[in-house]
Amino acid sequence: MRQGAQVAELTGLVDLPGYPDGTRIIARRERPHPGAQLSLFDQDEGMRHQVFPTDTPYSGGGSIQHPEVRHRGHAIVEDHIRCGKDTGFGRFPSRHLQVNAAWLELSLAAIDLLAWTRTLAGRRPGRR
Repeated sequence: MRQGAQVAELTGLVDLPGYPDGTRIIARRERPHPGAQLSLFDQDEGMRHQVFPTDTPYSGGGSIQHPEVRHRGHAIVEDHIRCGKDTGFGRFPSRHLQVNAAWLELSLAAIDLLAWTRTLAGRRPGRR
């Protein structure tokens, strides 16, 4: 739970042609953390907005916050994947297996060093 954050379901307010049955639209707004980049539309009220579709079924009595929390957790995973690609994990420099194997080992070492640096610095994963 974050102070000042709100979550709402927008499924009944929008048409979803082309989406599978059971697709839900969930929106979240919160005060941005220091240094966050606001989009053009977020600057009007100073709140950060996030909207995402999900196929998580509505469970009777379940809270709307559960799929939203899961979505935020997955965003951290995507941030780590992006960081890994930035270290060279997704770009092999050669057509030779041995060169690419060495490149992969160096990229994985860089990813490990970044993870350990975040851990030693006491920073949460996904935050820079």
